[in-house]
Order: sequence, then C-alpha cells, then structure tokens
Amino acid sequence: LNNPLSNISTSCQLLEEEVAGSATELERDLLAQIDAETLRARDIVRGLLDFARDRELAIRSLALRPLVEQAARFVSGQKPAEVVLRIDVPDDVRVQADAHRLRQALLNLLKNAIEAVGERGEVRVRASHRRTDAAPADRTSAGAVDYRGVCDSAPEVVDIEVRDTGPGSASEVLPREFDPLFSTKAVGKGSGLGLAIAHGIVEQHGGCIAVRSVPGHGSTFFIRLPYRPEASPPAEGNR
Repeated sequence: LNNPLSNISTSCQLLEEEVAGSATELERDLLAQIDAETLRARDIVRGLLDFARDRELAIRSLALRPLVEQAARFVSGQKPAEVVLRIDVPDDVRVQADAHRLRQALLNLLKNAIEAVGERGEVRVRASHRRTDAAPADRTSAGAVDYRGVCDSAPEVVDIEVRDTGPGSASEVLPREFDPLFSTKAVGKGSGLGLAIAHGIVEQHGGCIAVRSVPGHGSTFFIRLPYRPEASPPAEGNR
C-alpha cells in the first residue's frame, strides 16, 4: 500500500508545481485534498503496522508527568483554542514502561478526547500511585468500569485517567470502543485504530484499560499499570 501511496503523493506534488501559476481555486483545493488524504492513508497504514508488530519492549522506570507533557505537546496543534488541557500528574509518580509505547498510548487517548470535545470543553489527565490493597482516591475508577487486558496482580499500581467533557457514548457502543477499525466518528475523522492501539500497548505492559461514558456527560478512559518496586531498573531520563 505504501508504494502506490508514495506514487500518488509524488504525482500530486509534481502536478501542483506544474499548474502553480494557472490552476483555478477549485483545482488547487482538489490537489490539496488528494495530498491530505494520501497522508491520512499513509498514517492509517503506519497505525496498522504498529498494531500488528510484536516488538520487544524497552522497560524503564520513568517519571510519568514528562511523558504526559510530551504527548500534550504533540496534540497542541490540533487543539481548538477554547479546549483546555489540564495535567494533574504529581511529579513523583513513576511508571515501569517503554517510553515510546506508553507515550503513543497517551497520545492516542488525548487525540480521541480532543476530537470528542469539539470546539470547546476540557480534557484532564490525572494519575496516582497506590498499593493494590488500598482503594483508589477516586471511587469512579473502581468497580464502575470493566477493565480489558491483563490487569497483572502487582503489589502496587499506577492509575491514569483521561477525562473529557464531550458528548459521551451510548452504552451499546462502549463494548466496541477498543475494537480495531471501529469508530463512531464521521467519515474522514478517524481510522478506528487509536483506541485499539492504546489497548494493545497497555496490555503489553501487563496492564489493563477501561472506559466509562454517559451520554451528555463526557467519557473517562482508565489505564492501570503494574508497579513492582523490587524489580525497578535504575531510573533513567525520559527519551
């Protein structure tokens, strides 16, 4: 697929240069659409490859907040001016994770939340580190949602929430939220891979993921990652 997509992209760029001075506004718009949709198709192919690959994880002990901030910077250009992104992640919360993979999962959840909010609203990321014999600080993350994934039984866990003030999802949609290629967005607005990839990454880390949503009251995605203090490798800077 990448070979014909590359040919389409190159031909489109050559044609844009050829007709630069004589193209009508409609012709320029059509060429821009061809170029944009070619790039979107390329990104979908990349997403499918990432979803299918089974690459070894490079697990390190990492500070979580810098990973969230990096993911937030990546989506800042896609965020409407009146959408507020709040990060409520203590500096001392650490995860045992592959920095690149976990950042990708967070990026996908943030993009999904921003798209759900639309032109105005709020997206909030929260996190906490706790022992598994202690109840979560926010009871909404316990018992009210069904986790999918491994939910490895570690002595300690890190709970991460990505919450939005969007329209929410109907109850019949929730069981399919993490299915590959499933999307409730309008045609051209999503590939249906973002949440599936996030789910796969979390599961690779021995963790689990869930969603809670009420129509008219937004959605919250929950990630739970295992943490084993005795198995923690030396701390390293986030890459």
